[in-house]
Amino acid sequence: MPIIASGGIFSGADAKEKIDAGAALVQVWTGFVYEGPAIVKNICNYIAAN
Repeated sequence: MPIIASGGIFSGADAKEKIDAGAALVQVWTGFVYEGPAIVKNICNYIAAN
């Protein structure tokens, strides 16, 4: 059963922390509202680099 991380994800470091804890997916609704669509690209770039 996949785990979906939700809440408190505003950066690539936040998303990586959730993935390292076992999440298969991360939900970035709140981060999307505050950071805009660029948050997705920023998180993906961070995860790809680390």
